[in-house]
Amino acid sequence: MTVLDSLFVGIFGICVVFIVLVGLSLVLRFQSALIVWLPKAKTALAVRFSKAKAGRTLVRETADTDAVPTVPEPPAIYGEPDDASEIIISPVPGTVLEVMVTVGADVRRGTPLMLLEAMKMEYEVNASTDGTVTQIFTSVGAAVEAGTPLIEIR
Repeated sequence: MTVLDSLFVGIFGICVVFIVLVGLSLVLRFQSALIVWLPKAKTALAVRFSKAKAGRTLVRETADTDAVPTVPEPPAIYGEPDDASEIIISPVPGTVLEVMVTVGADVRRGTPLMLLEAMKMEYEVNASTDGTVTQIFTSVGAAVEAGTPLIEIR
């Protein structure tokens, strides 16, 4: 066996080992997939590969809208507003830093009502109409979600 032959065999052997390792890696990645059947939807199948880049989730759904679960409307915790009143809601999820008005205060459109903090930024919640503050639904330090009622103006 010449030096060239042994070099060829060595390179060929390394290539075979590399191909086997790549194939084994692919098999292991495929086996780490998590398949979840969503019983309420009955037509949606979610596949999550734990080794995928950035933890991406692949979801396959059918176009059948009858099988897609719906989210029920939240209960009217604060009651329905009168025709003459307006509910100011939180534009972002965050924490109430400051309430700038009190019940009974007369406000004009654009008056600052509340200060929220979300992701280290402050958001000023302003009055969208002229009127009188009739209810304040939250307090300083409270955590609120986007769409949470904050203040009622009548």
